[in-house]
Amino acid sequence: MILFDKKVEDFDQAFIQLLIDDKVPESRTLDYKLKVDITRDDSKEELLNDICSFYNTEGGIMIFGLDELRDGKKKLGIPAIPATNAIEIADYPQFQSRLRSALQSGTDPSIIGIRFSPLIKIDGIFVFAVGIPKCSSMLSMVTFNGSHRFFRRNESDKYRPRTYELFTALTTFGHLKQQIERYTESRVLTFPATFAHDLEGRPGALVHIVPTTFLETASIPAFTSKDFVKQAVGLFPSQGRYISTKFGYNIDGLTLLHINEDNAPIRGERGSNLDAYTVLLRNGAIENFSSIFVAINPGSSPELYLEGLVTFIVETIKSAFKYYAFVKIATEFYVSVRLINLGAHAHLIKDSGSGELRQPELKMPIVFITDEETATGSFSLLFDILWQAIGDRGCPDLLKEKYLSAGWLYKE
Repeated sequence: MILFDKKVEDFDQAFIQLLIDDKVPESRTLDYKLKVDITRDDSKEELLNDICSFYNTEGGIMIFGLDELRDGKKKLGIPAIPATNAIEIADYPQFQSRLRSALQSGTDPSIIGIRFSPLIKIDGIFVFAVGIPKCSSMLSMVTFNGSHRFFRRNESDKYRPRTYELFTALTTFGHLKQQIERYTESRVLTFPATFAHDLEGRPGALVHIVPTTFLETASIPAFTSKDFVKQAVGLFPSQGRYISTKFGYNIDGLTLLHINEDNAPIRGERGSNLDAYTVLLRNGAIENFSSIFVAINPGSSPELYLEGLVTFIVETIKSAFKYYAFVKIATEFYVSVRLINLGAHAHLIKDSGSGELRQPELKMPIVFITDEETATGSFSLLFDILWQAIGDRGCPDLLKEKYLSAGWLYKE
């Protein structure tokens, strides 16, 4: 949901004017609409069809309130300021909420994660944009008013795909998730890497974040520049009270080693002062390991503090969003979380006591993230699974409110 390196949420009057002045035409990922009305069923269904077509193709941006230049009666797909204002929205936040609700109830699987620009005034008319994510797994169909139709998009308009195209698209998306699952499994098998050999057998959490473009990204531009390293170190800060970060390159990419420099770690004597590491891989993927929330005492089972684990996961995701904005990779990625090296059993410590986990590893379901909305839903589920693994009903609501309240993704 980025156009010319600008997020849809950051569109402003100057940017809209630039599109008009440069005569930026409609494309597979860009569409101009003069009017929008979700109070009438026919126009609402047409809007859902349009959004679904973007979602099932490459994602994209729809800009409402602009007219198009014409050759006679033929629209040219080039933006122009209309003669009169065509956008009549008294309550813009309410409009956003109603459109999201319409997508949730009128598409299957429900399309979520759309983004909105501000309501922009330019030359006396109102304009706004809607950013539509790209489908990550299952194509979505429009089910509004009993319709059960798939749509995709070509260079200028939506169309209904034929059966063979639908089959090919569904197969492709299924293969992508399988490839990402195999990739994360291969990374787990190499743990610990040569640069972190003293983490051998160390219990902790291993998080992999893999963008949907990882097969297309051979190497991130400027990966070896000093500015890149400086930014990367700042985006993935060390955790804990007595931590510093050292960095270096290896065959995988840029490695950040998070070192515990306290001579008497409060989490127990472990014979190593390497607590965590982050690898920024050349294909855009991120690997993050931490044991900062683990206590190991001689002769005892490891103790994992659940709130510390939640903090680690949340901070990793926040850093990932900042990182992908920095390297200009679309924030559409899969997240794999697993607890490793737990031994015969481990104690998971919560506020009201603890519970035993009698397995050497806990692999969480892989989730797909595009924005705060999808991240909140996915991690609420994952946190419930952590508590359920030791017999609780789920993660306490107060803890979810603390870490996943509105705006959490962008809070410092």
